[in-house]
Amino acid sequence: NEAPASQPHRPARGFKVARDVGPPRARRLQVNRVEDYTPWMPPTIATRRLRRTELQISELVFGGGFVGGLLVLAEDDAKREALRRYLSAGGNWIDTAALYGGGRSEAAIGWLLQELEPAARPYVSTKVGVVSPTVDGGAAGSIASQIEAGFAESSERLQLESFTLFQLHSQIVTSGDTVG
Repeated sequence: NEAPASQPHRPARGFKVARDVGPPRARRLQVNRVEDYTPWMPPTIATRRLRRTELQISELVFGGGFVGGLLVLAEDDAKREALRRYLSAGGNWIDTAALYGGGRSEAAIGWLLQELEPAARPYVSTKVGVVSPTVDGGAAGSIASQIEAGFAESSERLQLESFTLFQLHSQIVTSGDTVG
């Protein structure tokens, strides 16, 4: 009972095609009742191997950045539902950083991960920022000590002992170099 590949997709129950809207022959889907929507196919996020590793990671990453404020400003249920939808679509990678929301993104991801069974938890990447852009450190301490402290702080917020990927979120220059 499937439509041939050459025919357009028919809308799912809860949608109707409106032919009287827009230019001639234009078709738009209009939602009647979202709760009745049944996708044509279950959504799946493709995976691929991460470079030289054996990790199969999703091509779409769940970003913990401040854009939209989901992991920083939204209610807990909205955070939980967004992550649930991402994981149920086949996503398996969360990216965040200590500076996103002043650590609130990492903290939210931390408690959300604790609600999942260990085997169901996605890969996690986070980033550390270096306050002083110089190799010799100064008042902020050396780059190495800032990275170590950042790792420990992120580890505590994320409630993880390790991360799949830990990245530097800063530029590094020597004392005499200029950035610009």
